[in-house]
Amino acid sequence: MLSVLPPDRTNYGRVSFLDKTFNDWLRRTGELPPDFDEMPSIPFLPNPLIIDEGGSNKPVKSMNQWNSKKEWMREQLARYITGTTPPPPDDLQAKILEERKDGEVTLRIVELSFGPDQKATLTLELMIPPGEGPFPVFLTNWNHREWAQIAVRRGYIGCLYAGADTKDDTEVYSEIWAGQYDFTRLMRRAYGASRAVDYLFTLPYVDRDKIGITGHSRNGKTSLMAAAFDDRIGACIPSSGGTGAEVPWRYNAHKYDVEDIALLACAQPAWLHPRLRFFIGREHKLPVDQNSFMSLIAPRGLMLSTAVTESASNIFGIEQAYHSTKNVYEFLDAEENIAIASRYGLHGVNANDIEGYVDFFDFVFHRTDRAPENRLFYNYTFDEWRASNGDDVNPLDHERTVINLDTYTSSGQQWKEGKQTVIENLQWLLGEEPAGVTNPGPGRLDKGGAGENRFGSFLTRPRETGSMKVMAITPYNGFGDNLFGYLYYPADESGKPVNKNLPVVIYLHEYDYSKGFSSMSFDHEIQSVFENITKRGYVVFAFDMIGFGNRLEEGLHFYDRYPRWSKMGKMVADTKAAVDALTHLDFVDGSKIVVSGYSLGGTVALLSAALDERIAGVVSVAGFTPMRTNTLDRGTEGIMSYSHLHGLIPKLGFFVGHENQIPVDFEEIIASIAPRPALLIAPERDKDAHPGDIRDLVEKVKKVYELHDASENHVQLFMPDDYNRFSTVSRQKMYSWLEKLPDLPVVTSMDEPDTGKALAEDAAWCWFSDPRAVYHHGEKEAVYFGYINSKGDVKTQSLDLKSNETHEFTLHEKLQIDDHNVPAIVLLPDGKLLAFYCEHNGNIFMRKSKNPEDIRAWEEEVILLQKDAKNQYCYVNPVMLSEEDNRIYLFGRNVVRNDKGTYTDTRTYCIYSDDLGETWSKELNILDNLGLNSRQYFKVATDDRSRIDFLFTNGHPSQQENVSVHHMYYENGNFMQTDGSYIASFEKDKPVGIDQINKIHDAEKESVRAWIWDIVLDKENKPVITYTLYPSPTTHLYYHARWDGSKWIKNEIVDAGKYITILRENDKLREPHYSGGLVLDYNNPNTIFLSREINGTFEIEKRTINFRGDQTITPITSSSKADNLRPYLVAKKEKGPSLLLWMEGHYYHYTNFNTNIRLKVDE
Repeated sequence: MLSVLPPDRTNYGRVSFLDKTFNDWLRRTGELPPDFDEMPSIPFLPNPLIIDEGGSNKPVKSMNQWNSKKEWMREQLARYITGTTPPPPDDLQAKILEERKDGEVTLRIVELSFGPDQKATLTLELMIPPGEGPFPVFLTNWNHREWAQIAVRRGYIGCLYAGADTKDDTEVYSEIWAGQYDFTRLMRRAYGASRAVDYLFTLPYVDRDKIGITGHSRNGKTSLMAAAFDDRIGACIPSSGGTGAEVPWRYNAHKYDVEDIALLACAQPAWLHPRLRFFIGREHKLPVDQNSFMSLIAPRGLMLSTAVTESASNIFGIEQAYHSTKNVYEFLDAEENIAIASRYGLHGVNANDIEGYVDFFDFVFHRTDRAPENRLFYNYTFDEWRASNGDDVNPLDHERTVINLDTYTSSGQQWKEGKQTVIENLQWLLGEEPAGVTNPGPGRLDKGGAGENRFGSFLTRPRETGSMKVMAITPYNGFGDNLFGYLYYPADESGKPVNKNLPVVIYLHEYDYSKGFSSMSFDHEIQSVFENITKRGYVVFAFDMIGFGNRLEEGLHFYDRYPRWSKMGKMVADTKAAVDALTHLDFVDGSKIVVSGYSLGGTVALLSAALDERIAGVVSVAGFTPMRTNTLDRGTEGIMSYSHLHGLIPKLGFFVGHENQIPVDFEEIIASIAPRPALLIAPERDKDAHPGDIRDLVEKVKKVYELHDASENHVQLFMPDDYNRFSTVSRQKMYSWLEKLPDLPVVTSMDEPDTGKALAEDAAWCWFSDPRAVYHHGEKEAVYFGYINSKGDVKTQSLDLKSNETHEFTLHEKLQIDDHNVPAIVLLPDGKLLAFYCEHNGNIFMRKSKNPEDIRAWEEEVILLQKDAKNQYCYVNPVMLSEEDNRIYLFGRNVVRNDKGTYTDTRTYCIYSDDLGETWSKELNILDNLGLNSRQYFKVATDDRSRIDFLFTNGHPSQQENVSVHHMYYENGNFMQTDGSYIASFEKDKPVGIDQINKIHDAEKESVRAWIWDIVLDKENKPVITYTLYPSPTTHLYYHARWDGSKWIKNEIVDAGKYITILRENDKLREPHYSGGLVLDYNNPNTIFLSREINGTFEIEKRTINFRGDQTITPITSSSKADNLRPYLVAKKEKGPSLLLWMEGHYYHYTNFNTNIRLKVDE
């Protein structure tokens, strides 16, 4: 125990007059801790109405029994908390030092003397109102003179006694009675208060039955002690006394983040008896608690007063003490004499609070009939929930399969089946989550807001530093259901995140009812934790869970609003919402989200990770013990902590006494996290846990990790020799684990989402010839697609979606090793296929399949456009329009040599066929760059009936800066602007000059170059596009834009990282603007499939964007060993799931690639 104690701050006082420090006291007295094994465990507050609790448990039924219990409680409180006091003096003397009038009020300074040789003195100041009395008395400490002034105006005698930091006559009592009585500083002051009462009883104008005592903070502790040991005091109000006053020791343990025994006893060595330190981490062994002081005051008046958000308070614990003590008041038929006053604010009080204190004294002293409000914030009881909920679970027959982990670890398939049952059981236990809406969160750093200052907050959140900045996630750009959160990120000198794709830790707080995640007391403080995590390159996200901190009142009526759900279920849902927001944040790596928490937070972290596969790892500190073996007879709160005490999982209450029938336990929950890394920190001396059970649990869980071929490092158990706290040792273990986390090998989960299958090996394509792949459901349901291999072969392949049978054919052997030459495919009405392909700046070719829906035989190759001394062709984009009698148009690029011999004139060629490809028109130039030395790049989209849309640029982003994005469309023989205004006639006015066409992105105005990726038409034939902006070669910004009928609505999607080309030694960067790519789902253009760089590897994601620009993200690939590039959705599939293709592998240049084509059915 001595090893975990902080040092005594002896500048604040000695442990006793004879002992400077706790160690000195131990040496002098030879005291040893009690035999805790022989002491009963009382995990909940000691019941004042039980005699021999933990033994014979006799209920108090008579006044004689009650008086006996009172005497026993006073003895125990004196032994462990206050120390012993001298008997009341029989030689009290009073001397008036000064008396004068202040208006009508008489001010009197009195010095009392008593004790051995009258050495003990106490100074009083009396403020006596005009009149003859008898007057009630407002008794308080010397520094509360202004409080007494209010009471005087209300007709009270104000009596100040010199038992306060500003004037403390009682401090010398420790020397006077040294070796005889060991009362502590607080109890010495309480003894002084009783001497003030001795004097007041001598005054004929004092109403002896109406003496009320109060004091604030440490003076509140003194007031409670005085009233508990002096029955002459008629009412008591400990004002924000915190620990040692209204907060019980059992509810100021570390996990509540209040001043626990270790902190308070060592920070103020003189306040509390040194024996109390024996109970650090063993608070459940204390035979008494603060509710014992309170019960001793009954039936006299008692009001507990606190601020709900002050740092040293715990409103939950105070209300537990209130309920316990109220039972005593009811036993004594005086329930109206106990009250609770909870205010908003911090530690201090104002005049209105003091007026309220006088109001309570007036009520108890029958000077008014206005009763206190007694507002409660934690009014939950299991019995009331059960009555209102209507659930009545029979623990012996609850129709849930109880999973035994041992029987589900013989094979991976068996565990898959068992895991599904585990998840279902866990969801059942957490209750029925109502249907909700996904909130994608702010998306970008600049969407941060003012935080909780928007509504006013008394809580001090961790502050930013030079290297750690804060983003306040704030509604209307909040997360979850209108929630606030704070993001702490490692920053560079400019205050920006140090890099893109940062890993993140969601930190989940303990049972800190007053402050949420803003723990700040001594070794409880969270500031350094966040700083240390961000120093290691992680972002930290934190928020208050429901019922805690600034969400205190949100928890008050939770079960009235959601009777079928649970608070724990809501906490898990909010954690999931945090993951939703983080996966959309542009500088966070959504594949590296770790949840970490202490105590309650450690529990929520485990449940969240089990239910959300997106969570990449978990740290749980003192967050669990197996529930089925955590029975009440073993000395803990058991599952009643969740079901009865905190009201987090009410359904567990049905299993009290039948814990072995709980349908899901932590061993299955943690096993469900496998193979993702987990760090489990379980202190050996945690009074709320059973270390042996935890060891056994982890050994069972390791068997599931072994099924995934995960190493032992993937699930680690660390058991420090410590009690339940987030100690420095535990924090350092977490930091070390986070540092090593990126080095752990990635283990494929048996439940990992389908990332598709390899469809074609040695295959690549570019994105300016389409459709690269088409779907057709005729005699068979199949996909037909084309690609280029590393030999320069132009290939086509088919896949029968029913039989999975594949065929391939080489359309042109060794044409060029160049992905520009990828074929585009058109399906004719009779089911035959036309394949168009090209050389890079060469010829345009076509072939026709001999048989419908069959690529195994083709007619001879035809050259449609031939390179000559003037013309160089590239790209093929065929379109067939049904309302033009199935005319087939073919579009591409022609770089034309001018009269000076240079290729500066770039045109968009067009040829067409009115006989399904048998004959073709002459070449037409439909779009001209007007002689500028720039090449158009374009994409086409069609409704397959009458309309063709053209999306194009006026150049290549590597060759010029002012590359803009343009759009026009063709319909009924005319070229039109996006808004439908006329540009030119197809027959008469060709070519259209590029300067005639409106811009979607104007590079000259916006000073950033662009390139295009995709265009589709929505159900109203309005165009939707994707494109990329390039502030730099390493910053590729993806954009989505849609035409709403009058304007383009643009939304940035994500910073996709850098170029895809891999540079080897001595390589020159030749294509810095080759992005991973992003394409649209033509059936739902608000859905985007994109490739972006995550941790140095390009991954595929599915993103859905709503009309506000909010996004939802679904990873398609993750933690890949090779890049995933240039996604493409198979064309012409108008019903059912989309078919996604992409390149997987290593891409060096359009003439050098080592890639395959993969297919995934997007359900």
